[in-house]
Amino acid sequence: MQCNAMQCNAMQCNAMQCNAMQCNAMQCNAMQCNAMQCNAMQCNAMQCNAMQGNAMQCN
Repeated sequence: MQCNAMQCNAMQCNAMQCNAMQCNAMQCNAMQCNAMQCNAMQCNAMQCNAMQGNAMQCN
């Protein structure tokens, strides 16, 4: 349920910032939502990358 290093990298956010209570790496998309808003219905892993977000946006 939580993100791991393979899913959530330093360019986006790290494992300590991304947890199951917010969103996991598969769901996170900084352009659509922040970690508090993020869910599977809103965004997916293909949308979450370093071009779109950074650690401050994906936490």
